[in-house]
Amino acid sequence: MREKSALRIMCLLTTATAFKTAPPTNIARFDNFASARDILSSSASKVNTFAVKEAAAAVPADAWTNVAPAEVWLTLPSPDDASATRKLLREGLCTSLRGLSDDHAETLASMIGALSADFAKCCEYGCLDECCSGHKKTRAVRAKLSIAALDDARAAQPCPKFHADTVPMRLIATLAGRGTEVLSDAIVDDFGKNGPTTLLVDKSDVKPHTMTPGDAVVLLGRLAKGGARRPSVHRSPPAGPPRPGRRVVLVLDEEETAPPPPPDTLRVEVAKGVKRFLLQ
Repeated sequence: MREKSALRIMCLLTTATAFKTAPPTNIARFDNFASARDILSSSASKVNTFAVKEAAAAVPADAWTNVAPAEVWLTLPSPDDASATRKLLREGLCTSLRGLSDDHAETLASMIGALSADFAKCCEYGCLDECCSGHKKTRAVRAKLSIAALDDARAAQPCPKFHADTVPMRLIATLAGRGTEVLSDAIVDDFGKNGPTTLLVDKSDVKPHTMTPGDAVVLLGRLAKGGARRPSVHRSPPAGPPRPGRRVVLVLDEEETAPPPPPDTLRVEVAKGVKRFLLQ
């Protein structure tokens, strides 16, 4: 049984779209979410970072150039209800963005709606614990959209240290700017799912793998249930020299395991004029 399972995983991985540069063995890139979920649901797989090709590339990167820096949180209670979710995104998230055209806002709402439904399914498939077997539930999704100016180093690199998230899994999609940096398991200190949240691997000789902007990347966290998988250790990419432009990142979490937004989130100025919105 294990041999058949391992063979199936190998076949699925070989059908995954290849990176321009070969990724570490704990990272795989797929053409669609269905292929990614086949690996995600396998207890024999050691892949902890699942990239779905161009699933978050609907809005061109240059469309964000004149959008005001902001952080917006919004809970999507029923991701499988596409019409209601798009309406909530249009009326909530998109109206909070200054500088994004109406056409691009409509495209953004449709894209986030589709990603939230796919991510909710990933949460279902990715729970390998026996307690999850045959158990289905409505999984509300918390969406966070961050638009940071590249001349604000602190905002452009919010997570400078390599770390594993304290969630079962998280979707991170870079809509503009450099992609998230992920470490191979080979260079990560050996620690279990109950290990430290932050891994201090900030040596200059560490070579992370940079994920492709426009891809939707599902990363396993420290609370992932079942299997032999380790959490994905990653960080925001270095901001680089100050320059015009934006880095835009979408983060999706399962609502019941998502960390709470900062307590002062409602319309508070942070960093260099960045506005935070908590939309209920």
